Amino acid sequence: MKQVETLLKGLGLDLQQRCLAIQRVLESKRTGCEIQGYVKETYDKTAQIRQEIEALLSDPDLGNAKLLSNQFFAFSRLTEKLSEIEWYPLPAITRYNDTDHFLGYVCALLVSQVKYPLQIPLVSGFSSDYYGAIPPYHLIKVPAVEHLFLLGLPDLCHELGHILFSNYTGTFLGNFFSDLSSYIQSEKQRRIREGAPPNYQVLYDRLETEWKDRWTTEFTSDMIATFMVGPAFGRTHIRLCCSLDPDVFRPGFGESSTHPSGESRIRAIIAMLKRIGLDEDSKVIQDQWLKYLSAIGSKKPMEYDLCYPDALIDSLAREVHNGCVKIGLVSYKDQRNSNDDINLLVLFNEAWTTLLTNTLHYAKWESEQIKRLRENINRGT
Repeated sequence: MKQVETLLKGLGLDLQQRCLAIQRVLESKRTGCEIQGYVKETYDKTAQIRQEIEALLSDPDLGNAKLLSNQFFAFSRLTEKLSEIEWYPLPAITRYNDTDHFLGYVCALLVSQVKYPLQIPLVSGFSSDYYGAIPPYHLIKVPAVEHLFLLGLPDLCHELGHILFSNYTGTFLGNFFSDLSSYIQSEKQRRIREGAPPNYQVLYDRLETEWKDRWTTEFTSDMIATFMVGPAFGRTHIRLCCSLDPDVFRPGFGESSTHPSGESRIRAIIAMLKRIGLDEDSKVIQDQWLKYLSAIGSKKPMEYDLCYPDALIDSLAREVHNGCVKIGLVSYKDQRNSNDDINLLVLFNEAWTTLLTNTLHYAKWESEQIKRLRENINRGT
């Protein structure tokens, strides 16, 4: 048992040194840094973890056989918390450059125009795949050259949606989980009446878990993004589907995935477009989507519709729309009449319209818009 105690103490001391190393890096970034507030917040979180490690190491009962299991669990929890800092905010801070400054300007302008109620996230071009949000650290990661293009930027709104959802979960969900549970129970009873084998009960339990633990977050973030940026988000989602595995009907019934199917997400986007009064735009997006499905020849698997019934998507769209209104977000429909010199929500939609109507000249037009945004930064506006 003495060796186990020594192991725990040694690992704790090693973790303590990692805290100190991270703090030294953060201290070197404090002076004259425009993200100084974010650096301080990260430093304070690291300091708190360090204090908890020191408390663990100084516990007179450290190594007590009856408490070792809990002590190793505490060490594991602290390691995870420090690892998150090392994986996410620390790389964003250490690589902060002109590219990130530009992305930060874009994000700051965007959140101002939609009246986003939380602190402005740090946006960093260090993503190893696509857009992603780390809500506990108010951090959004984007692809390395995203600052040069417009078509993907509506996905910033999706990531803002993730952060909003993590802070206002109940506001956005309302009674949705009650509707979800009622649907699952109704389907179970229907299957029982039809003589389905017992394993179908397990599949419905799994479906409810997927919705509650994963899919609702993604659908909600899609709907918040659509509320903010309108049809541009629908087109950005179609672009994403074109770039990924063309099987837009996966996951289906009995399958598991971090995200719901591409097809169901389009229906969620269309449902929100209708909620904010953009019926014509919803028809255009739906038409583009159906033409894409026809082109790739993708077919629904059996029982696919059991996973993503329109009634559930409409229920969630209603609750999310109510949540957006409650927290004071400004919808895209209200943004269209803005007198701002640069309205990003309008610009993102204009980018897609220009791409589809003036394809050959789009690259030049886009470059000019990016240049205009950069000039606004230089003027300090």
